[in-house]
Amino acid sequence: MGVGTHNRSLGGLLKGCERRVVARALGECNLHRSLARVAAMPLPRMSDEIEAGIRPVCDALNALPGVKTTASCEGHVYGWLPPRNVSAPYVCFAAPSRVATLIGRALELAPYCGQPVLCGGWRLEGGYTPKLEWRWTIRAGNIHPRKFASECLNLARLIERLRDGLAAENAIPKQDHEERSSE
Repeated sequence: MGVGTHNRSLGGLLKGCERRVVARALGECNLHRSLARVAAMPLPRMSDEIEAGIRPVCDALNALPGVKTTASCEGHVYGWLPPRNVSAPYVCFAAPSRVATLIGRALELAPYCGQPVLCGGWRLEGGYTPKLEWRWTIRAGNIHPRKFASECLNLARLIERLRDGLAAENAIPKQDHEERSSE
């Protein structure tokens, strides 16, 4: 899910006199003219659509109590020849700390005892946005690009199992739950 939309050009970011100075400076040779044309091209649009490969993870997270996804990427490979640039899958979301702690613990244990097994070194990170709002991010570590889709599906299944566990825990009255845990 994209953060916002924009359709500006790099040239549009410069004021009138700055644009003329930069255009003169860049217009001195063919290479610089080409760079000037690239700088005038519109920036890519951020989309409000969720990419298909990460959608199951976003849907599973949004089904958890108090969770709302804010940004995501299914992972991409850039470049034709090695070394290629790889951006791994991630999902940013707002959530109560209790739910985020459960997700983080599940991600830590998943490579060892999880069903489904996660192999991508998924980790939970937290941080503030520029608006000083706390956001969590689930980010893949070392995943081969061919495994992006299967890892995302496995992560979605793991989160769905957490949701089922939370639902079962909340279905048990608090007093009964404490009695059962002391036995």
